[in-house]
Amino acid sequence: MSAYSKSRDWKKIDDDSILKLIKEILDNLANDSIIQNNSEMLERKYGKPEGFVCNLIFHMDIDNENLILEELKKDKIIYL
Repeated sequence: MSAYSKSRDWKKIDDDSILKLIKEILDNLANDSIIQNNSEMLERKYGKPEGFVCNLIFHMDIDNENLILEELKKDKIIYL
């Protein structure tokens, strides 16, 4: 488990650390523990539903950490 995924202070994590978390997922696609821990932290940080990061990687075939970060930052809430 990486130093990044051990940190539970997801509110204070910066873009550089987020890119490292995403890269760690992409470099370890066979390691469920890393995928789970890092995805959970990213989804909490950006208020995304569980499975959002895995959907981007495995279903939408996005394998670029910058593109994944862009998707995480998108606000897809409809305000009335």
